Amino acid sequence: EEFAKIKKEKMIDYSVRETYPLIGIQKYFGYILRGNTTGNLPFLFKLDKSVDLNKLKKSIEKLFDVHPELKNIIKPGSTGALENFRNDDREIDIPIITVSDEEWDELKGGLITPYMFGENDPIYHSAIYVTDSDNYLFFDLAHIAGDGVSMNIIFEDINAIYLGKEVWKKQYDPEFCV
Repeated sequence: EEFAKIKKEKMIDYSVRETYPLIGIQKYFGYILRGNTTGNLPFLFKLDKSVDLNKLKKSIEKLFDVHPELKNIIKPGSTGALENFRNDDREIDIPIITVSDEEWDELKGGLITPYMFGENDPIYHSAIYVTDSDNYLFFDLAHIAGDGVSMNIIFEDINAIYLGKEVWKKQYDPEFCV
């Protein structure tokens, strides 16, 4: 009874929209930490040689369909304020980049680049790197869009997709949201 009263008072529209305003903590990351790598959640994995790189690439790309909010672009809206622009139809291409071991030694130090939240800047940086001796997965999410728990979910879902398990697109049920 009390839950029904709270739910009625706080009815929230959970429908998908074209743009969303930033919430308080997102404003902090968007304005205060813009251009600062403190706003990054970077992960670099050395991959086992048994990993099928094309299958991994496709698994990561499918992840973006399971979590379409990762396709968002955060950029200035019509008023100049940062807004979160959703585009579920955006195609994602995770590159597989081949470099020598020497090139990798130079490249890996510059993988973490700050998020600027410009016109076409994604809220993630990701690539698979093939070197002479090893393979790597780099995945970085802007802290404005996630946290450590989010990253655990992302990597669990990539792993499940890679293993051929069904991973469903997340949906919010207004019945249980207060």
